[in-house]
Amino acid sequence: MDKIEEAASVIVSLNQYREGVIKDYDLIKSVCSYFDKIKGEEISEHDKKFLKFISNTAGIPHFYDLLGKFNQNTEIDNFDLNTLSAIVYESTLYLDPQNKAHKYQKQILRRFSKDKLNRYFLSASTSFGKTHIVFEIIKKMEYNNVVLIFPTIALLSENLERLTSTESYRYFIDEFDIHTLSEV
Repeated sequence: MDKIEEAASVIVSLNQYREGVIKDYDLIKSVCSYFDKIKGEEISEHDKKFLKFISNTAGIPHFYDLLGKFNQNTEIDNFDLNTLSAIVYESTLYLDPQNKAHKYQKQILRRFSKDKLNRYFLSASTSFGKTHIVFEIIKKMEYNNVVLIFPTIALLSENLERLTSTESYRYFIDEFDIHTLSEV
């Protein structure tokens, strides 16, 4: 399929989603597939606007952000109403100036409230951002004591590195004493 046929397929999916024919996960799959196919191609200003629009419509503006990792210029020079709308929507997903969640992560964060008992079980696919959400919940709820258990040493090391070296997670270094079983 060429780019025009792929774009038409995404538009059909968007319309089916709006009509309730397909679920959000089907739309995400369609949009993700389109991004996967277009990431290596040369994209025009119109392509950028369309990509910005569909990533935000799917609720995951990060798809658009990732284009930069594939040496794509993601700067949009001329804004139209759809692009402005997408940017305004995207601005509602920021948790702080450097940290953005997607629509489904925000839905989870909204469930947590300091004035009620919060007991939820979260199961999601790889790369959903479960650990990111847990870190954001810890910040939001202002917990005093937290125990994080990871299934592998590699995952523990990866998250310890993230907490100690990423500026957006500075909160954890400032607010908690961090201990590991190995203390290495």
